[in-house]
This record gives sequence, C-alpha cells and structure tokens, in this order.
Amino acid sequence: FGIRPDRPETGYGYIKAGEALEVGFKVADFVEKPDQSTAESYLESSDYTWNASIFMATAETWLDEFRNHAPGLLAVFENATVDGKELADPEVIRKIYQSIESDSIDYALLEKSKRVAVLPVDMEWSDLGSWESIYQVSEKDKQGNVIRGNVITHDTHNCLIFSSKKLVTSIGAENLIIVETDDALLVCDMTRSQDVKKLVETLKSEERHEYKFHTRVMRPWGSATTILENTIYRIRMLEIQPGKSLSLQSHQQRSEHWVVLEGTADVQRGDEKVILQENESAYIPKGMHHRLGNTGDTTLQIIEVQQGEYLGDDDIERF
Repeated sequence: FGIRPDRPETGYGYIKAGEALEVGFKVADFVEKPDQSTAESYLESSDYTWNASIFMATAETWLDEFRNHAPGLLAVFENATVDGKELADPEVIRKIYQSIESDSIDYALLEKSKRVAVLPVDMEWSDLGSWESIYQVSEKDKQGNVIRGNVITHDTHNCLIFSSKKLVTSIGAENLIIVETDDALLVCDMTRSQDVKKLVETLKSEERHEYKFHTRVMRPWGSATTILENTIYRIRMLEIQPGKSLSLQSHQQRSEHWVVLEGTADVQRGDEKVILQENESAYIPKGMHHRLGNTGDTTLQIIEVQQGEYLGDDDIERF
C-alpha cells in the first residue's frame, strides 16, 4: 500500500507506480529517501506514493518469493532449533535474529520480485521513524510543546521534551527535541531529527560503549537494568514476569548475589531448590548450576550483584 503524499517528505522512501492494473499499479521502482528538491518533484507528480511498508499477500505467495529471492534467509528459520527448542520459543527467535545479516524486506525481497503491485491510498499515516514525526502526532500543550516525564519549562515553545528519570528544565527554547534516558541525552533541532542516524554511525565507528550496550535490556522473561558497573562488578535490577524464569545456567568467571526486593523467588542452586521472600538473598558461586524463576502472580524484583574478573555476557553455559 502506498500513501499519497501531502508534503515533500525527505524521511520516507517512495514507490513509483508503473503500468496500471485492474486494481492498483505494477511497481516501477522503489526509491530511497530523496533530497528536498526531489521530494518536491515527487509531490507534484501523481506517480509516487510513500512506502508505508504495509503489505498484503497470501502465506503461499510470501514463502514462494522468499524461496526465489532470499532462500538463505528462509532456510535459517525453516531449520531453526536451539538446544532442541523449536522456533516458537522466544529465546530461539532472539538467537536467530542475532545471527542473521541485517537487511530490510524491501532490499531482500520486494525490489527483486516481479509480483509486486502498489495500491495508492489516502489515510492518516506516519511511520513514527523520527522524533519529529512523534512530535507531529502527539497532543501538545498551549505552547505547542510535547512533554513527558519529569520536565519543567519556562518560555519554551514547539519543543518535544522527554525525561525518563532526571529533572529536565528549559528556558527560552524553541523548536528543539530534548530526550533524556539512562544511556544518553539528545538535544536536536526539530527539523534535523532524521540526522540522528548519523550520530548512531559515529557511535558505531568510535566503538562507543553506548552503541554496544544498553542500560535496560529486554529478555523473554522480563528485563535487566544495569545500575552500576566497573571492570570487576556489575549491579543490576532484574524484573521477572509471573510464570517466567531464566534458563538453567552457570558462569565460570563470575559469582552472583541475589537479593529479593519484591515478590517471591524460586531459586535453584546446584541440586538445592529454595523459595526466597522479600529481604532474603542467595549466593551463586562460580561454576554452580543455577536458575531464577517467578512462580508468583506479581513481578519479581531482584537486585543482582555480579563479581569477577570478567563479566561478559558470553560467560554463560546453558543446560
């Protein structure tokens, strides 16, 4: 489906319509994000629509096209098992996605297929692919600001200001994007939000810690948030959802201490199984098989202290 453009948008890809069909048009070309003058020419033409990445096909057609144009990618999923677990297991899916080469569905399949048509449609749509697009669709205050979190403003207009934790204040700001998270602080001109990807490339090229590691990491069982770390210890908040558990595992280069803040923890230490309540703790020495689970009805919150000369996530053996 192609969205009929209502402005010369440089942040979206475009689809060029070709030969008319009974319904819609054959796709003549997929076009990358254009510069301003090209986007203006696309708006004047009736041949171009925004690529919304909204597709419709039968499962049979979809799989046939993968077999024809991306057989290697399809094979990864068709043959997927990890430690005897099938594809439906969330951990299997996570490991597969970590192993496959990054690619878009447009490059891998649609641009190669001869069976693609575009149907132009008129509807309100945004890909929410930039902070500016989030600003555009969000409810604004009397000063035109979109505010979330712990924020105080004075004489501030037409800004998006998000705070995840810290108090963020602004005076006399206009047309700015300000986003505070545990990892970083972004300050950006409202019209330059598409350039955030350039910053990401800089972080990548400089091999910055913030590019590789995130303060809060989602897992199939919940989340892990790093509170404090250095070369010999790491302190994390583990939040484990009801009915979920970590895999049975061991570490050769670090020990772990668990303290229950809220909820009830089902703990396995070697051959021992114990139930820990709030303000109770367990110690896991190096090399010991262990598992942590939540058999309760509420989220289990654990403070985990890892200690050792090496704290990498690859120091893990699952059973």
